[in-house]
Amino acid sequence: NQQAKAYADTFDKVTQMRPHVKIIKIAKYLCDDKACRMTLGDQILYRDKHHLNLNGSRHVGQRLVAENPGLFGQAP
Repeated sequence: NQQAKAYADTFDKVTQMRPHVKIIKIAKYLCDDKACRMTLGDQILYRDKHHLNLNGSRHVGQRLVAENPGLFGQAP
């Protein structure tokens, strides 16, 4: 989608100017190579078309912390 590309282009420019900034694409926590899921097991992950609900936020947050242990000041 064109809006996503515009954001990606902006993020790319930011990371070129500030190499210490890390972009984490959270779609990998919600999508596979075929589709993006709205549910995980019997839990709905979104509150509307674009925003995660509490279940979705917890799922993404847990994955972020697990895959990026130093991200929030935790020891790797």
